[in-house]
Amino acid sequence: MTAGFGKPMRTAGVLLLVSMFFVALWFFVNQAKKPSVKSQAPSLPEAALDRAKDTNYIQHLTAMAREQSQQSMELVKTQNMLTQCVLRVRATLSKNADAEALQAALEKDAVWVKLAAQEKQQQDEAARLRAEAVSTIRQRMQVEAVMQKKQADLHVQKAEKVTTK
Repeated sequence: MTAGFGKPMRTAGVLLLVSMFFVALWFFVNQAKKPSVKSQAPSLPEAALDRAKDTNYIQHLTAMAREQSQQSMELVKTQNMLTQCVLRVRATLSKNADAEALQAALEKDAVWVKLAAQEKQQQDEAARLRAEAVSTIRQRMQVEAVMQKKQADLHVQKAEKVTTK
């Protein structure tokens, strides 16, 4: 069966167990010697350092994008209705009427006046939404830059502590 291999196999098994014991002991001692990274330098949350990982920020941007998209669709509808008014009024004018005559006729048209005021209001609202989005992004980028600077300072302090020991 094991004709002559019994004693060498037992010896190899014992050596394997002893070596595994020493490797485990060495690993345990090295882990005990390592200083805990968490105790040395507190780390900032990942979302504070990277705005792409901040779910609240992403949700806020998504909501603002939806609002801007809806506002743009309403503006396009209003502009299409304005175009229809221009075509309707132009059809009532003579063929050789110039732009000034068209403008004068449009200013007399109550529907066109109402739609022009609505378009101006929607354009102002769209500009406000864009400015709000730019402001939100700019503020978040500034906060992120400050947090990244703090994180870099923490790493420098950690490195200084290690070199002074």
